[in-house]
Amino acid sequence: MKEQGNDSTHEDYFEWWLEEAKEAGFVKGWKRANTVTLAPAASIPFTKYMKTKTTEVEKHLYHSLEYTPDYRVVFSLDTAEGILCSNLFEQNSKDKPAFFLSMRDNFQEVSYVDVKPDRFSRQASPSSVTFPIMQKLMWYVHNTYVQKVVLYPATNTQGKNKTLFTQTWTPKKLLEHPDWVYKKDCKFGKKGESRIKWPIRTVEEFLSL
Repeated sequence: MKEQGNDSTHEDYFEWWLEEAKEAGFVKGWKRANTVTLAPAASIPFTKYMKTKTTEVEKHLYHSLEYTPDYRVVFSLDTAEGILCSNLFEQNSKDKPAFFLSMRDNFQEVSYVDVKPDRFSRQASPSSVTFPIMQKLMWYVHNTYVQKVVLYPATNTQGKNKTLFTQTWTPKKLLEHPDWVYKKDCKFGKKGESRIKWPIRTVEEFLSL
């Protein structure tokens, strides 16, 4: 079983959410994003002295810096705009949708996403630390906004943090998954209790709002 804090597991959960978003008509599709170069490799001329001659060579300084966002999500603007997504410069700060649309794609219906655990999670990955740097470079170099998406609040926040599942809905596959039931007594819950500590809403309930 994969730990709930691992990025790969969070990506599984996000794809469960995307499946329901597609069934609801909000999302047209998604795929793993392409790798982009943020800084090329660098080298400098270097004179190598030998016994009988000198040679001009290239001294390697560092490798290229590359970055791969987790997902490229294509929204159906007829149904999703203003509900799940909005233009980066056309959002209400008091009640903003869950996703911002990238400024790079011609269709203006694409959001680039990096899925991360809650910042208060004890299982946050090293990529959570490097992400802010990559995010800034993507905007500066490629004029592309990559959005960090936190799926659900960490247990120790008692469900208070604003996340994708609390802002929209929790996918049914997660609600029904055995990994989300306590299997033994521990400090956070008792055997048989749900690990889900945030307010639950299904996609049907979200659509009925």
